Amino acid sequence: LTTPGPVYFRDTPERPPIVYDYEPGTAYAFYYENESVWFPILDEPDDFERKEGVIGISRNGVSVALGLRDLEVVEPFVYVLDGEPLVIVPNAGGARVYCGEGLELEDRSEVAIASDGVTAELLTLTDGRELPRIVSSQSFWFAWYGQHQDTMVWPETR
Repeated sequence: LTTPGPVYFRDTPERPPIVYDYEPGTAYAFYYENESVWFPILDEPDDFERKEGVIGISRNGVSVALGLRDLEVVEPFVYVLDGEPLVIVPNAGGARVYCGEGLELEDRSEVAIASDGVTAELLTLTDGRELPRIVSSQSFWFAWYGQHQDTMVWPETR
């Protein structure tokens, strides 16, 4: 007979049981619908709600979190991060980020994208220039802030 290993996470009033929903399309639905988290977290500023989705970008030691809800209502635009223009292309439930090096556009300028010009790797502008995609991440606000306490936020006027 083998004995079970130790229980590391007992269900207590302070830590409710983890609930899984295995129905297709509903994984972790319970977790997304409430403010509780499954592990200790740092206090986070109230720039966003704790579990609000953000697109996180970190370049050369400078970071920004862009609110997903705010991205849903804007057209593609330029965001200048520490002097580097980045082209943000919102899509359903997220965004792709492209390096705008060489663009002479101001912060928040709209961008003219060629039809079918958005791919996983390149963004093609109407003038034919191609911009490479850069790494970004999508996460909860508290998770992004936990790794990037000095992050900037967009929009700044929340």
